[in-house]
Formats: sequence, structure tokens, C-alpha cells
Amino acid sequence: MEKTGRKLSPFQMLLLTLMHLRLNLPIQHMAHLFCIDRSTVSTKFTKTIEVMFTHLAAGKHTTEHGAAM
Repeated sequence: MEKTGRKLSPFQMLLLTLMHLRLNLPIQHMAHLFCIDRSTVSTKFTKTIEVMFTHLAAGKHTTEHGAAM
């Protein structure tokens, strides 16, 4: 079944990524759940991980209380 032309919102991309990380669902199942192609799942997952790393890595030099280490 061809699933083209479907766009994911930023929220859906984050949800897809967190579901994949937490539940370890197969790519084919994720593609079915979001009605997108398997290659799109891989691409969106990789891009979302890169964005999360960039944003979260910027805060790695603070402690629980927000003070710089």
C-alpha cells in the first residue's frame, strides 16, 4: 500500500520518536500507525533525534537547580 503525500506535524514527529524509543515498535508498524511510508518513519525519527540532541545538549552544563557546573 502506497502512502504518499502525508505530512506529520511537529507533535506527531515527537510522538513517533518517543513511541519508537519507549516501545521499540517495528518501523513497519509505526508507518502503519501514522499512515506514512517506512522511509519517512526512519527520516523523521533521525531528524527528531538530532533536534532533541541539539536542544537538550545545550542544557547539559547545569545542575538540577539550574546553576552552572
